[in-house]
Amino acid sequence: MVAKELVDYASQNFNRGYSVEEVKAAMMASGWDESEAAEAIDAVKGIRVPTKPGMAVQQAAKPVVPAGQKKPSKLPWILLILVFLVVAAGAAAIYLKLVDVSSIPVLKDIISTPTPPPLQEVATV
Repeated sequence: MVAKELVDYASQNFNRGYSVEEVKAAMMASGWDESEAAEAIDAVKGIRVPTKPGMAVQQAAKPVVPAGQKKPSKLPWILLILVFLVVAAGAAAIYLKLVDVSSIPVLKDIISTPTPPPLQEVATV
């Protein structure tokens, strides 16, 4: 079984942004066995390992962004996509305005289809 203090140590250091290798090396430098360090890391990373005999298995916490760092924003990507769509729509509009539309087969069929005459009013009885 994994010592609770070792699991807590690993969790705190992962939250501070340290890598698995760094945390494991620090545990081993403090005198813990490699297998104990690996079990503690597995417990924190999501593999369920009981911390004491007879205790319920705990779900590992979700990964947290290290202190001082923010989650990357999606706003730049959304703006980039919107700018691309506006530019593409503008380019298409300019292309259709500059090019003879009747030379494009699909558009030629649409344009050359005659408009049906307006409906005549039906006489009422």
